[in-house]
Amino acid sequence: MRHMPSLSALRAFEAAARKLSFRRAAEELNVTHSAISHQVRGLEEGLGVALFDRSARSVTLTEEGAFYFPIVRDAFDRIAEGTRFLTASGAPGVLTVQVYITVAMRWLVPRLHDFHRLEPGVQVRLSTSYLDWEFDRSDADVAILFVRKQQRDLHYVSLFDGLLTPVCSPSLLDGRKMFGKAEDLSDFNLLRVYTAPDEWDDWLEAAGVPELASKSGPTFDSYILAIQAAIEGQGVALVNGPWAREDIRAGRLVKPIDRELRYPGAWCMVCKRERRNEQAIKRFQSWLLSQVDCDPDINDLR
Repeated sequence: MRHMPSLSALRAFEAAARKLSFRRAAEELNVTHSAISHQVRGLEEGLGVALFDRSARSVTLTEEGAFYFPIVRDAFDRIAEGTRFLTASGAPGVLTVQVYITVAMRWLVPRLHDFHRLEPGVQVRLSTSYLDWEFDRSDADVAILFVRKQQRDLHYVSLFDGLLTPVCSPSLLDGRKMFGKAEDLSDFNLLRVYTAPDEWDDWLEAAGVPELASKSGPTFDSYILAIQAAIEGQGVALVNGPWAREDIRAGRLVKPIDRELRYPGAWCMVCKRERRNEQAIKRFQSWLLSQVDCDPDINDLR
């Protein structure tokens, strides 16, 4: 007979230790704050050790709690991974890909037929949004996101650089090849994306015209809408990544100023670290990298 604490108590402890918050653990497990506190207290009494130091505003792991946490976390991870393999065996592989709507429309969707041709046993289900969010651990298998700070429990594969580039309709240039200097932007609307509020400010600072950051203009919830507004001549959009390349090549957009800003962070494929070696995820990762490798100029708007 194994000497095992209650699984409910272990779940409460693992969530509270990972979040360092009884409240956030309760939200994750969909129970009350008092239920988490009661389960953890019962676990501590059964083990005969204190796992948390409690204060009015926060909780921290004791030495014993810090020792026990990775053991419990690893056990739950192994159970979850084994269950996933068991329930997936013999069933068609479905890979849920969380992706920003601009990335889906401007890059991923036009290429997906190639992945389906190469990997007919893996069915891709896209989960798209106009919003900018963190990796969805509860629903997504993998994601393509812009990452500025990596988290220890996630696996990251870099795809594209963070590259801020202004673009506009050729009609705004009035026959010129480009503007003479960054100050000329003062004559036009700056088309902003409200999920990336700092990008124009950072680009303008780097260009030596920070005073233009206060200039107002239309604001959109995605790059794809800002790009479309730029095509229609409504102002100058700022693109982070290769999402306007085809419009530039087709002549619908131009770069009005020859200045790009390498932005901290990168567009990455993201998944849970413990799942990085699953076959469907490894195949999708390999395919993504092959798509990037076959276009050596992917990080340049030309």
